[in-house]
Amino acid sequence: ASGTGLQRVTNGLTLDNGTVDLNSNSVLSFAGDQTLGGTGTIVLGSTGASNRALSMEGSTVLTVGQSVVVRGHSGTIGQAHLAGGTQNLVNHGSIISDGGGTITVTPTAMINNGLMRAQVGTLTIQAPLSGSGTLQVDASGVANLANGAKSQGQLLMVRLAPP
Repeated sequence: ASGTGLQRVTNGLTLDNGTVDLNSNSVLSFAGDQTLGGTGTIVLGSTGASNRALSMEGSTVLTVGQSVVVRGHSGTIGQAHLAGGTQNLVNHGSIISDGGGTITVTPTAMINNGLMRAQVGTLTIQAPLSGSGTLQVDASGVANLANGAKSQGQLLMVRLAPP
């Protein structure tokens, strides 16, 4: 979205080798149990003062499919913008902070069976985290872990080679 916008998703969203750009205070909102599936990318941009969000409304389980990448500069994943409740995020794909900003993950609870990566920028996880996936922190990345237990399948720390 190039302008402020809110798009509500019901009955799931299937990407067909496409890209959804969220910029300029835009929100892609999932209400009820949903799957973000198919093959494609959600890009959280750098323009606008806030949002650039994948929100979860009410009591929701959002499952991110294996071939879906959520990446970008800045944004929020899992926070309710319209209706409170219990938000549970299940990631089988990739969530990557690679644009130099901060991506914050804020559901009530999260299962990561895919990849969560702080590549270039900050990845903040503000939820209890479990699952068999990988939490990767590259040399130019920062991971902030807060609010609850974190039990992850693999923690991978990548550092720069010595000069």
